[in-house]
Amino acid sequence: MFNLKLCNFENTNKLYKYIASSKDLEEIFSNDIYYQGTVLEKMEKLESLHKNSPEYEKLYQDIISVGEFKVSL
Repeated sequence: MFNLKLCNFENTNKLYKYIASSKDLEEIFSNDIYYQGTVLEKMEKLESLHKNSPEYEKLYQDIISVGEFKVSL
């Protein structure tokens, strides 16, 4: 099951990189798909920031963070 999710994640990354590398596709998606406030918008902003800046680090951590839930035994 984990391998399936990993493959899907890798395919999603490949697709995102392909779309981001094509200005025509990027324009179509950004105009025709609502993505304001989504991880896609955050990833787009991340690309424009300097990797050593505090803003980059904060946004990067926000993108990769996962929620923690209390487990009742």
